Parts: sequence; structure tokens; C-alpha cells
Amino acid sequence: MEGEHIFDISDDGIYVLPAAQTVKDQYLSDREEKVKTGISKLDHVLGGGMTRGAVYVLDTGSKTNFREVIGAIYEERVKAGDGILSLLSGSQTIHELRSLVSFFGTELDQLKEQKKLYFIEHYDRPLPTGWEDAVFRVWNMTNEEYEGFLRNQCFSMLKDSKSKGTNWFASYDLNTVINERGTDYVLTSFAKEAAVLRSIGVTVLVLCNFKEVGEQVASFLERISNGVIQTWVDGSYQYLQVTKSPDGQISQPYLLESIEEKPYIRLV
Repeated sequence: MEGEHIFDISDDGIYVLPAAQTVKDQYLSDREEKVKTGISKLDHVLGGGMTRGAVYVLDTGSKTNFREVIGAIYEERVKAGDGILSLLSGSQTIHELRSLVSFFGTELDQLKEQKKLYFIEHYDRPLPTGWEDAVFRVWNMTNEEYEGFLRNQCFSMLKDSKSKGTNWFASYDLNTVINERGTDYVLTSFAKEAAVLRSIGVTVLVLCNFKEVGEQVASFLERISNGVIQTWVDGSYQYLQVTKSPDGQISQPYLLESIEEKPYIRLV
């Protein structure tokens, strides 16, 4: 295994602490239920997939393309029968997300009809016809009103649905929340939001560009999350690495290669 490893040499022998290992989250790592990403190598380095009810951060550089990662995860969640809650970004509309998932051979319309697909929209943008009931419009809410909406309406709905047997996956664009509600809001409120989602058993993928949000927010996110996946561009290549996981394992950097069949990318 590559890396500079620590050796403890004593009268009892030699003990090796591998470099690609951090402190294990015993509570989460022992959970058997995994949320598949649809990318086999990524599932492997995550110990079988994302742990159900954990919070993961996908650190996306400004030049990186993570559309295929999102598309693959959405397809797997639809196939598994999970509900999906998506906090949309300024650069992604419902139309574009539907097209992306359709590219993977999955349609979101049926999920919407089953009341297992909802969007949180921070921008006053046109909606697909018939999708009004699936969208929470929050662009005119104050931060206090937004907190109340999450607590009393959104999270309450997820808890009620979970009690009836539906598992949920949440995709959360944090750059949008910072742009629209400010850094102070994230630093004071996101940890509470993450704690509530964990308690309901919702698996959360937080999309964020660490360089754009700054060192303070990036450190905060790394601390409160259960897993961190970083993807970046160096020269002509894009890389992906798991730098934090519930089982304490850190992966090597992998090249992201485009392929012709689903999920259209693989880790090399």
C-alpha cells in the first residue's frame, strides 16, 4: 500500500498503522445497509456504498464534471424505490435534472406521481407542467422562515414517509444555500439540519466547492460529515478520492475515465 506508514517497534513486535486509515465511526461503520452509487469502484472504496443515514460531502472543483456521478446515484435510488429530496443549484433546473436522469434510462415522472420526489427551489424559475406540487418554493422566505419550513414541513414529511416504509436520499447543493442565505446561516444551521436528517435515516450527499466556500466552511463540513469525496482536475485529467469514510478508510486517488456504457464513467 502506497504512503508513509507509521511503525511501532516494541518488545512485542512491529505494529503498522496504515496511512490510508483514520478513526473509525463504529456506530455507522457497523451498519450493513448501504446506498449504492451505481459506480462499482466507488461503491467498493466506500465499503459497499454510502452508509444509510450518513452525510457525505462531494467536493467539486470549478472545472470538474460530476453530472455522471449524480445521474448514476439517482438511477440507483429510483431502482431501489427510495424517495429523493433535491435542493437545486442555480445552474441546475428540474428540466436539466430530468434530462440527465433520462440519459441513464430512468424517468422521474413516476417517482413524482408516487409523491417520492421533491425539490427545494431557491430561484423563481419556470417549472415543468404538472410539477408544481413537487416543488417547495423558498426564494421569498427569510432565513427564519426557511428554518421553520424545513423543520415543520419538509423534515416532518420525510419522517412521516419513513415511518410508512420509504427510505429517502437527499441531494443538497450547499453553494446555493451560502449564496442565497449566507455563510453565517450555514455555520449555525446546517449541523442541526444534518442531525435531523441522520435521525430520520436519510442519506445525504452535500455538493460543495471547498475553494469557493472558504477554509472555515470547508473545515466545518469536513468535521460534521461522515464521509468526504473529492474530485478535481489536474492538467487533462480528472481525479476522485475518498478522503473520509465511516469505516476510517481513505482511498488512493483514481482517474475518472469516460466510457460508452452506463454509468458512463469509471475509476481507474
